[in-house]
Amino acid sequence: MQVAAVSEDQTDNTYSVIYELLTANHSRAAGDLRIDVGLTRCYLLDRPGELEPVTAAAGSREGQPITDAILDETHLWLPSNGGRRLARTLRRNVAKMGGRSYETTNSFVPGEDSVAEATHRAVEQGAPGVYCDAVEAPPVREDDPDEKLAEALRVAYGDSWWVDIDRLVADIRDPDSLWEDSARYFLNWNTDDRAKAVTAAQWNDLAARRVQVPRGTRVGLGFDGSISDDCTALLACAALDGTPHTWPLKVWARPPKAKRGWRIPRLEVAEAVEDAFDRYDVGRMLCDPAKWQTEIEAWAEEYPDVDGEERVAFFDTNQSLRMSRACDRWLTAIAEGSYSHDGSKVLTEHVLAMHRRKVHTRDEDDDGRTRFVFVKGPERLKIDAGIAAVLALEACMTMPAPPAKRKPKFAFA
Repeated sequence: MQVAAVSEDQTDNTYSVIYELLTANHSRAAGDLRIDVGLTRCYLLDRPGELEPVTAAAGSREGQPITDAILDETHLWLPSNGGRRLARTLRRNVAKMGGRSYETTNSFVPGEDSVAEATHRAVEQGAPGVYCDAVEAPPVREDDPDEKLAEALRVAYGDSWWVDIDRLVADIRDPDSLWEDSARYFLNWNTDDRAKAVTAAQWNDLAARRVQVPRGTRVGLGFDGSISDDCTALLACAALDGTPHTWPLKVWARPPKAKRGWRIPRLEVAEAVEDAFDRYDVGRMLCDPAKWQTEIEAWAEEYPDVDGEERVAFFDTNQSLRMSRACDRWLTAIAEGSYSHDGSKVLTEHVLAMHRRKVHTRDEDDDGRTRFVFVKGPERLKIDAGIAAVLALEACMTMPAPPAKRKPKFAFA
């Protein structure tokens, strides 16, 4: 048996309870069950058997013969911390031994793609072999009276007689408590704690549909690539009269009735990039490298650096510190109204689908400001053109000034 979590501290939450139950009353339960209890694992004394806590190093778990796996706090098991991979590994191992896995979790944040969210989705779709026991509190608003809030909490906590409902109400009413957090952890609601990056009103107010960008204008380019499921977007940004203006050069999306195996047409993407460099004076192009490293390296070679300034550069949007700075620049421009766009439908749809997610990063001056990166919302709508817009603005604002034109020399007889 394995008790699994994404960190050692988390496995302790479950294993410590097992340890206390087995060692209580002078280890009576451990003696009756013939279990050798340790602080880090348990063994059966007269037959093969072991119980151990494990963490998210999924590779070391592959192929282990286990008959039972306890997946603890799976709302925290994300692709980014190895949780999804660990869950798949444990379930494969259990299947090989004819065993079963057991999940315990708080409510999840929609859109984070956690193990808990995936399991919940499977239950909603009627997947066989999954038993789900979850009780949510009935609808209640933040401004409802304490009595109504307490009634809702009693439904969520059921026969958990040891829980002090009044104490929970007091915590929810704490001025420092977020209602979204309380709804998840106390009312058992799957609530999204992320806000949209911008509102429709903010974005629409910045539309400048009749702007003409002359050929030869100095621009920054933003590129966010994909292979098949997401879109691939190439956007440009130019400082026109001191105000950055953004527009899509091309956005590739999977056709609605595309056959299985459809892929983004890479040759078309390459042609669009070539056309952009031919049409405009590209000072910098920032590219999210995922799945497009080879092409980006080729573009960097074809459009080399000028005076030591990088012209085509990788910009990994998964690097939270760097990406949060670019998102902060974009949000500031939006808030101050010092930004415009062409009002295109695809760009608008992708921008309005972007949600903010907090990142725990610090700026170079160590000021500790809260920062955000942009992610998909709970609806899982496409945001690739919006991300490319962020990169295009960053490229435009950080590209070097154009080389000074040399004055012609005249010779007089």
